[in-house]
Amino acid sequence: MFLGGSIEMGKAPDWQAAFADKVAYLPIAAFKPRRIYWDPNWKQDIKDQNLHH
Repeated sequence: MFLGGSIEMGKAPDWQAAFADKVAYLPIAAFKPRRIYWDPNWKQDIKDQNLHH
């Protein structure tokens, strides 16, 4: 399950983690788009190396 939606890094509550905890007993994999190490000063540009995985 992909938990996409509003993440507004540093602003929006981490609703993905709360939801993943609630369904942890189910035999599914939950993918959360949030990054643990996020710097809100990064320029959100495809050329920014901080955004490459």
